[in-house]
Amino acid sequence: MNTTGMILVTVIGMGLAVLTFTIINYYQVRHIEDEDAGKSIKAILIYQTKLLPVLIAFSMVVAISFNFGKRAFADRVWVPALVYFAFEVIIAAICAYYFFREVPSKGTLVGSILCVAGAVLAMVWK
Repeated sequence: MNTTGMILVTVIGMGLAVLTFTIINYYQVRHIEDEDAGKSIKAILIYQTKLLPVLIAFSMVVAISFNFGKRAFADRVWVPALVYFAFEVIIAAICAYYFFREVPSKGTLVGSILCVAGAVLAMVWK
């Protein structure tokens, strides 16, 4: 596979994996009641157990994406890691608004922008 293909696999794979993990976790936080800690832990464990095949599948997608990303960017593991973090920041902000109608504070917004800018710089600047 050529470098462009490996970059596409890295970006798409990590984007889908982060989106899946974030939606699973935000849905869980939004819909599992917190009345009794013991019941909440049990409900969370049942929820996570039911989703175990999805979690395993997307963990493998992340591993494959990291592998392709490392090779696509001249054996630099920092680039796929920053791509993953950038997706995490962007998707977390979108899901936080969707599930909780929460917008980031000024500091969180600036930190998020720096994270995304770092990922873009790492991909472009050789």
